[in-house]
Amino acid sequence: MMTRLAQLRRQAPKDTMSQHDTVPERTVWEALSLGLRHYKFGLLVALVAAWSGAIVAVYAAGIGAVLGGGAVLGAAAQGLVPSAGGPYGVGIGNGITIIGVVVGALVGAVTAFTAVFGGSIVLAPQALLAELLAGALIAVTLTAILYRGERLLLTSRGYRRMAWEEWERIAPLAASAAQALGLWAGPLPHIFVVDTLDAHAWTEMRAIVITRGLLDLLDDDELRAVMAHELYHWSVGHSVGQRLLWACALPLVPLQALALWLGRSREGVVALIGWCLFWPVNLTVRAVVAPLFARYSRSYEFQTDAKVAACGPAYRDGLRGALTKVAILEAPRTGWEATLTRAHPPTALRLERLISPEEEARRAARVRGGSPPHDTAGAP
Repeated sequence: MMTRLAQLRRQAPKDTMSQHDTVPERTVWEALSLGLRHYKFGLLVALVAAWSGAIVAVYAAGIGAVLGGGAVLGAAAQGLVPSAGGPYGVGIGNGITIIGVVVGALVGAVTAFTAVFGGSIVLAPQALLAELLAGALIAVTLTAILYRGERLLLTSRGYRRMAWEEWERIAPLAASAAQALGLWAGPLPHIFVVDTLDAHAWTEMRAIVITRGLLDLLDDDELRAVMAHELYHWSVGHSVGQRLLWACALPLVPLQALALWLGRSREGVVALIGWCLFWPVNLTVRAVVAPLFARYSRSYEFQTDAKVAACGPAYRDGLRGALTKVAILEAPRTGWEATLTRAHPPTALRLERLISPEEEARRAARVRGGSPPHDTAGAP
């Protein structure tokens, strides 16, 4: 622990130099290699969704659905399509059928999407490959730039170094958590504080950020468990992987932010215009990118909780206590993050996995209909 505390001592407040000037760090390529291990399929899908013209194909699918359904509707009105009758039919005019309109819309949507997106694959595969490679290069380059400039970006947001009293409390807890996780050597992340009453903690690519509200709310055992949770996220590169995913989907990010802004308008006409313009973006992000992110994110969150619990009962109970006090520990900070972090597992399910072995045995006994095991600690 003394080795880790000595390293964190370099983040102690100083009058003559920056808090982080002498803190050893990962290189950009070390961080990127860690991040690329995560969300592999998600990164590819984000590239295809954002850089291949898939949004145009989704627009075309919407138009195709309207034309296909409208064609069946018009044919039915002319008596060219017989009524389905029974519970499936609607007795208007010459027998309009719900099934026919739905099928027509589906056929139109699939045909239009295939014609636009499939056409680009068949007719211009080299152009599609070049677009994806360009998107990947931009994503990696942008992530590397943001990694190097993260300290400046965090400072510009109002994040600050630890004050002396904060360092005296946080540094020993972080050092203890690092050793409990087996992080015996190598760099540790910077620790920043945000002066807000909201109680949150999260991991950036090079740093862990804690709010003043969280420091005031949690006791030392709970704070140490939260530090262990964020340290594990940082150590395996989850935050770098999430930044890469954001960069891969970069063309969608401002469009989705604008769509969310227009959708929150109190003017119904403005909200309707926003929906009409950006529904393919919302559909792609919510129905394609976010579910894939959820596939990884939930697994990683449970994995991180399990790693903390494996550090010992004090860590397990500390994390459980923190989650009980703060339902949303890692809160989203942008519209993009708000959409993706819906994939986070519910707090109730995370708490359910953080029970002690004794409580787990008692619950299993109740499920089987048997009696809970008795405490035999004092038995001879």
